[in-house]
Amino acid sequence: MFVMLLIGIFSMVVSNSHAAITLAEIEVLETGQFRSLDVGEAVFFNYNNPGNVNRWLDLPAPVDDPSLEFWYNDYDPSISASWEAGLIDFRVLTDGPVWLVVTERWGGGGGHNGIWENELTTQAQLVADGWSEVSNAITGTADGINPNIGYLLYERQSLAGELFSIRTEKYIAPIPIVSTVPEPTTLLLFGLGGLMLRRK
Repeated sequence: MFVMLLIGIFSMVVSNSHAAITLAEIEVLETGQFRSLDVGEAVFFNYNNPGNVNRWLDLPAPVDDPSLEFWYNDYDPSISASWEAGLIDFRVLTDGPVWLVVTERWGGGGGHNGIWENELTTQAQLVADGWSEVSNAITGTADGINPNIGYLLYERQSLAGELFSIRTEKYIAPIPIVSTVPEPTTLLLFGLGGLMLRRK
C-alpha cells in the first residue's frame, strides 16, 4: 500500500486601506496642534471674538481626503495683539510637496494698525517663491460678523531643512496641511488542504 499526503497552506490578505495623499512632514513653530481636516472644525483661535468660531464650510477635492490634517493656531499667551497671530513659521522635515491654505484677503482682513504690513507676503511673491495654486474652492464660515471667507490651496515642492515665515493678511495665518497614513484594516484567511492517494 502506498499512501501520499499532500498538504497545502494558503493565505489571502484583504485590506481596505486607500492610497492616501503623501505630503512632506513639517514642524510648525507656533502654539497649536494638527487637527483632522473636517467640515465644521474650527479653523483657528479667534483672538478678536473668542466666542465666535470660524469653521470649515466647503472642503472639495483634493482636501476632502480623510488622511489630511490642518494646523490649528491655538491661543498663545505670549501674543499681546490679535494681528500677531497672522504670521506662521514652520520648518520642512522631509523632501516633498508642502500644502498651504491662505485666505483670499491678500493684504487685508483688517485695519492698518500694528506693524503686520511689514511682514506681508504678496500673492506674486508667494508664486515667485515656487508656490502654485491648486484649488480656490475652499470656504469657511466667519466669526458671525463678517461674511464667509474664501481660501486658496497652494503647493510647493520643498526640501528638508527649508524654513518659512509667511503672512498674507492681518488676522488669519496661512494654514499648513499634512497627511497621515491610516492604519490598514486587514483580514487574514488561512486554509489547510490535504490530498490522500491510496494504491493497493
